[in-house]
Amino acid sequence: APAPPPPKARPAGPPLPPRGVGVLGPPGRRAAACEAEKIDGPKLRPIFWALAQVPTNSVFTEAPAPFCLVALEQQFALTAPKVAVAKIRKPSPVDENRKRHRLLNTKASEKLGIAFSRLPPPDKLSEVLESLEDFPECLHSEAVLALHSAGTEQHEAMDQLRLLNIDFADLAQLDLPERYLWVLTTVSSCRAKIACGALIAGPAHELPHIRSSASRVSECLQLFHSSALMRRCIPTALAVGNVLNRGSARKDARAILLPDSLLKLEELRATADTAAVAAEESSGAGATKGISLLDFVAQTLVDDPENESSVQEMKDEVARLRSHALTSKAVCLDDSEVSCQGIIEEATRAPQGLAEVESAADLCRRVTKISYDACAIRDHVRTVKEELAGTQAWSSARPKIPSEEWFVGWAAFFDLLGAALGRGGAPAQGKP
Repeated sequence: APAPPPPKARPAGPPLPPRGVGVLGPPGRRAAACEAEKIDGPKLRPIFWALAQVPTNSVFTEAPAPFCLVALEQQFALTAPKVAVAKIRKPSPVDENRKRHRLLNTKASEKLGIAFSRLPPPDKLSEVLESLEDFPECLHSEAVLALHSAGTEQHEAMDQLRLLNIDFADLAQLDLPERYLWVLTTVSSCRAKIACGALIAGPAHELPHIRSSASRVSECLQLFHSSALMRRCIPTALAVGNVLNRGSARKDARAILLPDSLLKLEELRATADTAAVAAEESSGAGATKGISLLDFVAQTLVDDPENESSVQEMKDEVARLRSHALTSKAVCLDDSEVSCQGIIEEATRAPQGLAEVESAADLCRRVTKISYDACAIRDHVRTVKEELAGTQAWSSARPKIPSEEWFVGWAAFFDLLGAALGRGGAPAQGKP
């Protein structure tokens, strides 16, 4: 008979613990370790917001308003989850419209022909470009821009016109667009004159708007910093949220991403009164939602002992903040800076070759002034961009968030906060 197999070698080291005893010791020790940090009070409905690092001189260094902990625990106590009933959502007309793409109409393709029709006859245009009297204001602005566009794009046609060497008497042999191209080939330094005129009639008109738009953004940012309501509301929301998140991974947050996290205040609802809901269902009335966490924060701000403003004054301040945020969202400071830089470069390039043309002296001076103005406005835009970056850091904004999205988020929050103040928030439970 074959020999029995040798016994398996036992692993080196101390013997294994008895069955039922883990590395933490006897059963129940792990649970005791997990409950070492005892939560004082009932478990509350958490708010799932994004945490952030606390920047220097942040809004989160401001003191929150005192709030009633008893009321918060009563209204936002965690209950057993309800079984959600799946509902089939039909696409709304808004969803259908979003899938549609609007195409360019035919007017854009006819724009160049319309602009040429606004020009004076070719012989009159030649006189204007030779004398430069009241140029470019004596011509329609779109016509000047169309001439400049044609002079830079139609090189081949203009070269063919030069080879034909057509005199003014034979101009009737050409079609109307070619007659204007002929003017560009016969007037001295015509392309430089048209380039200066196009700069004055076109991009230079944008400079005042760029300056005022950047100033509006700067005014909005200063309003954010100076708003006592914002500097009280944000730390209060953080303090209330930390109470709700006690015992979770989001506890003791020192900063949150703004304004994204503030929008979640409206989403979190208080625990509904079961008896009230049953009574409403039996009577056929629709179920009433509990107050939102934003309602609780709004009422806390109203009841704040340090608050000297009336509810209407607080609503007016929120409306002013919302209005400034909506105005600022339409301003793209990056595009403004690029536009200013393009005007500076064009103002340097356009008058080349006109230094010896006596009739163009005034035109060159105007272009030089445009260059100086564009430089000053570009520097102003850059300063406002630095203010925007500083304010986004002050409020712990999401990294690299576009300014339009950032301002839209703030406008949405101010809209919700104004509505919460209008509802009166949660019923007062007494001062803490």
